[in-house]
Amino acid sequence: MKKPYLEIILVIVIILVLVGIAVTLANEIKRPIRLPPPPRRAPWTVNELPRIQPWLTFDYLNHVFRLPPTYLANKLPKPDAHYPNISIERYTDRHGLNQAQFLNAIKVDIQDYLKTATST
Repeated sequence: MKKPYLEIILVIVIILVLVGIAVTLANEIKRPIRLPPPPRRAPWTVNELPRIQPWLTFDYLNHVFRLPPTYLANKLPKPDAHYPNISIERYTDRHGLNQAQFLNAIKVDIQDYLKTATST
């Protein structure tokens, strides 16, 4: 008579062990994988100025050219609440500016900054 109880207890213990293993594996899967940060790329130089396109954001330009966050903001003809997370195209549309002229002005401003940054 005791044999069925032992079998039931053994089955319950096996199920609990399997549930414990499953929970442990699920927690391991949920844990984020910690990868080393990607190598930092070299900043863009004057040679990359032609790569500037209207769809790029000011934040991206600040990042790739390693500009101070407020450098381009101080060069803007009109402040914008969405700076730096606004594209050049969207900025010119919002403020009624000629996109080609504004894009060239941005390139000149960045070129001026790069010249002064490399000369010091």
